[in-house]
Amino acid sequence: MAGGILVLTAICAALGLALLVALDTDPLTAYLATTPGGISSVLAAAFDSGADLTVVVAVQTLRLMVLALAAPFATRVLRVSVPE
Repeated sequence: MAGGILVLTAICAALGLALLVALDTDPLTAYLATTPGGISSVLAAAFDSGADLTVVVAVQTLRLMVLALAAPFATRVLRVSVPE
């Protein structure tokens, strides 16, 4: 479990750095845009900290849509066959 958390954190950090370079935004906005977790809590933190809400909302919404589209495929691929 701890390994999975570390891998997820590393992936989010890499995506944040890529976003930082690609959009030429501030580090806090890039971090909040790629942070996993609830969108409402991320948006509240972005609003209170003065981060660019447009970028944060766009990336978080894209993350949610990709997750919703990829979940059924991942379920089929990772499905464990249960003997009948």
